[in-house]
Amino acid sequence: MKETRNWLIGVLILVGVIITVWYNVGQGKGLLTIGKQATCEGKVGPYKDHCAPDFTLSTLDGKQIKLSDNNGKPTILNFWASWCGPCQKEMPLLQSLYQKYQSKINFRMINVTAQDDAETVHQYILDHRYTFPVLLDPPDENYQSISVTNYKVRAIPVTIGISAEGKILYKKAGEMTERDLESLIGILEKSTR
Repeated sequence: MKETRNWLIGVLILVGVIITVWYNVGQGKGLLTIGKQATCEGKVGPYKDHCAPDFTLSTLDGKQIKLSDNNGKPTILNFWASWCGPCQKEMPLLQSLYQKYQSKINFRMINVTAQDDAETVHQYILDHRYTFPVLLDPPDENYQSISVTNYKVRAIPVTIGISAEGKILYKKAGEMTERDLESLIGILEKSTR
């Protein structure tokens, strides 16, 4: 009888531990972050210290990517076009960072497709052997796009650093230098501590 009671108590404790772990992982408190979404609260807008406007865009191969589906990682957004000289200069630096940090930081290279076309973008990426994810931002029937409407991109390139929670921590219009990118990485890494 005493052994049965001890066994039952042990099973209840084990079930409690499993439920606690399951709950904490689901709340993003555990080590597993697959499927985690950004949960920013506050003003939404394309400005520093605001929650980043959410969006869903397609990759070159047609996969849908939603900004807030970030797996608990910070994100770098980069708005660019294949014909843009400053964009072309910073791409190798961004590729290098992608290779180094892709397991810790999401990279979302958003092609301003209103000023480009998917075929040209695809060929540009192949020609330069870039492996980061490229999202296409085509204009709608009113010639509006995510970059213009949600992020107020008026000139390119524009680079934005977003915390895992979805808050904009960094924004720069213009070409990113190696020093700028190191600063951005530092800000994003600090936000995850």
